[in-house]
Amino acid sequence: MKVIMLVQTMYKNQLLREGGTYEIPEDTAARWIRSKIAKAAE
Repeated sequence: MKVIMLVQTMYKNQLLREGGTYEIPEDTAARWIRSKIAKAAE
């Protein structure tokens, strides 16, 4: 699932920057969206 990051964080030793769009597993994406650290990409 593609998400747009709302914060900068590390995920599996990869830097995910704020505003960047990344492909991550759906279960992780759902957790991040609930936590408001990412939003679903269109």
